[in-house]
Amino acid sequence: MRCSVPLTLAVGLGWSLMVAAPARANDVELAVSAKVYVGDKPKVTVKIKKDLAKATIDVDGGGGQRARQTLGPGAAGSELVFELPQKGTGIVKWKGTLEVEFDDGSSGSMPLSFATEVIGKLDVKAVSDEKEILERNTVRVTMSRKAGKVDVEVVGDDGDVLANVSQKFSGEPPGTELKVEWIPKTTAKPFMLRIVAHDPDGIFSPTREVYLWAFEVPHEEVLFETGKSEIRPSEEPKLQAALEELNRALKKYARALSISTDHNRLFIFGHTDSVGSPGSNQALSDARARSIATWFLRHGVKLPIHARGFGESMLKIDTPDETDEARNRRADYQVTNQPVSLSGWTRIQ
Repeated sequence: MRCSVPLTLAVGLGWSLMVAAPARANDVELAVSAKVYVGDKPKVTVKIKKDLAKATIDVDGGGGQRARQTLGPGAAGSELVFELPQKGTGIVKWKGTLEVEFDDGSSGSMPLSFATEVIGKLDVKAVSDEKEILERNTVRVTMSRKAGKVDVEVVGDDGDVLANVSQKFSGEPPGTELKVEWIPKTTAKPFMLRIVAHDPDGIFSPTREVYLWAFEVPHEEVLFETGKSEIRPSEEPKLQAALEELNRALKKYARALSISTDHNRLFIFGHTDSVGSPGSNQALSDARARSIATWFLRHGVKLPIHARGFGESMLKIDTPDETDEARNRRADYQVTNQPVSLSGWTRIQ
């Protein structure tokens, strides 16, 4: 028996196409997974109601996009899945036929006409600088699709939610800078943002986390002998005092730091004045930074510790070359959860 079967197409977030055979043999239904993300293929699924010998789909989407495939057999209650070879992103309108042959010798043919869409994955990026976020309670973001809504959760440095806002937009084009503002609930400082973007169709991005926190460890500068990097016993009390400050901070911010365990690090920055050659100052500052970092490691600091010398390239007090300036002979100790490039840094093991 050959039959022509009318189709109806329902359009939504997941477009579907349902087909029913004549009343005597309601033998197959079709469903189309018509909206998929890049990396997946749209599919036509034949839901079998009667034992099937084979099913053949032959559809053309233009631009060299054609699918002709035969699958089967299939028992009643099972499914056959045809994958469509859609290229790139966007909408493709398919036309063609589905032909079926059943185990009892009956057969059918039905026209197909439907559309599928491959959607580029939605991405969101924060483009604000740290000052705008921390001082103005504002973040600007861009989206890779038209803008529908942006959700921002702000976690404070005490580990509690500082703000939770949802800002609606009106289909602004991809790449538009979108501003989201909030009123903090407490005086805690922002520690991390969680950002989720939505397009007008309800497609939403993975959560983008932005880490903001840094703590400068108060300390008295360790004095080294000229040209040397070994820490003298007389200077160790300065490091012990700095260690106590560091441990107090780690305890104070423990709840927040537990959120960003993969990012928390202690950085030791070494600097010199402008006396001597740039090359020798670079090597000396690097060695001194590693000495201080090693001291912290040996005295129980559990955070990953990274050291780097900057020589005379980052003078605190701007001076002419060959100027003996004690304030430039320094080291900075910073704990942060902000992901940074570790190129040029030495991990202290």
